[in-house]
Amino acid sequence: MRYFLFLILGATALTCCKAPSDFPLQRDWQLLELKNKTLPADVAVTLRFEGSGKRFSGNNSCNNYNGTYEKSEPSVLRFGPAMATKKYCAAVADWESAYMTVLTTVDNYAIREGRLHLYAGTKLVAVFK
Repeated sequence: MRYFLFLILGATALTCCKAPSDFPLQRDWQLLELKNKTLPADVAVTLRFEGSGKRFSGNNSCNNYNGTYEKSEPSVLRFGPAMATKKYCAAVADWESAYMTVLTTVDNYAIREGRLHLYAGTKLVAVFK
């Protein structure tokens, strides 16, 4: 009985003291706003974070892209250089270019009300749902 109680207390101590991670792994995020502008209906940008290898990927409304990211506590996030396919889509080219540039400026994030907010310093640069 004493050993059983010890195991329960030990397991409780291990689970209670683990720092919660709110970082959004293995989820497809849909871009809603870029630099305080709502995306038009014909622009669909996605972002996904993978824990393995700290990789990110997505589609910037024309091309697939991917790269690595660096995350540290509590809310620091930086994207490494992204590689992308090379299609040209005139209708979304400005949004695509602006989005890829914004990723290079991100240095922190927050998750509020189920939305991912990306910041460059204190300036909100992207909102995803």
